[in-house]
Amino acid sequence: MRRPRLLLDLTRYHPADGGFATAVHHLLASTSTFDDIDVVAVALDQFADALRQHGTHVASIHAPMKARSYVGLLAMPLLARRFGADALHAEIGALPYGMGIRSSVTAHDLHFLSSADQPPGGLSGLNYRLYWRHLYVSSLKRATLIKAISRATATAVTRAIGDSDRIRLAYPRVDPGDPTTGEGTPVEGRELNLLFLGSVVPRRNLPFLLDALRLVKRPWRLNIVGQVWWGARELGTVDPRVTFHGFVPDPVRDGMLRQADVLICPSWDEGFGYPVAEAMAYGTFVLASDIPVFREYVPAECRFSLNSPVDLAAKIESLDATSMADLKSSLIDAIRPYSRERHAEAHHAFFRELLGLASPQSFAPPPG
Repeated sequence: MRRPRLLLDLTRYHPADGGFATAVHHLLASTSTFDDIDVVAVALDQFADALRQHGTHVASIHAPMKARSYVGLLAMPLLARRFGADALHAEIGALPYGMGIRSSVTAHDLHFLSSADQPPGGLSGLNYRLYWRHLYVSSLKRATLIKAISRATATAVTRAIGDSDRIRLAYPRVDPGDPTTGEGTPVEGRELNLLFLGSVVPRRNLPFLLDALRLVKRPWRLNIVGQVWWGARELGTVDPRVTFHGFVPDPVRDGMLRQADVLICPSWDEGFGYPVAEAMAYGTFVLASDIPVFREYVPAECRFSLNSPVDLAAKIESLDATSMADLKSSLIDAIRPYSRERHAEAHHAFFRELLGLASPQSFAPPPG
């Protein structure tokens, strides 16, 4: 008797896609541990070899890079028949119509539904709205199951589609940092090395951070690492102490995390917030906005209100070696439950239910 077969649509994968790319690698590592489910992933041929390192079978298809958002929508119905798939999962994109088999989709966040976080006009903006606001939201409504990566995201999905019965919670994986990292605790009189990590889009709220830093009297410098998408014009004249690095390779990114005194995330919306979680795992001090998702795992002492930049400025001004050292263990402990093992267990349970091998779940309890 053959094992049930799961098809993973990873055709939207690109290594520079930040949290999406991380999610794909972690998913493949987890599915490689399944002994009762055959898993076949599909990716564009230029990325397939890099994804095969995890042990899950990865089939490749050739398509233009500019068409990657739509490749899966066209190819998956044919590939499902070719591979004899019993279910399809879309990890970082929309589901095709007319699959005729069980299907699931991951909800990372729904920021694209906010009018305050829309791309500029033109063809690219039209394409963005068509894909995310229509094709992807339709996927949420049609999917057999929906995987949410946080309670905040699950709440947003429920609000968007008016249904929570099909939502299952499976938190991301956060790997422990190198024990030599997180040693950048500032001492009085030294310039603070601040880091912002993430794509530059309106919801990341960079103007708020820059406004707060203008109020800080102690010496500081800020490194901004991540793709600049849209919203950069709203930053205005940038202080010379601020450096934009754009996208950097993972080794460079990890080095900057090691050297940073503080990672700051002023977002007004996040699905999970990988950079914050990764910094915590590294033992790097973090300051994050007081929004629902960060209340799930960031200690209250490390969150700041978005009502006024004054609160963030005061927290930066008051940082000292003693208080940061006292909180370091709390940060590491708070992120420890998001382990490789729990990630694999949660995804195994999710896909077993999708394939009809297990009884329906309710919301999974939060880690801890």
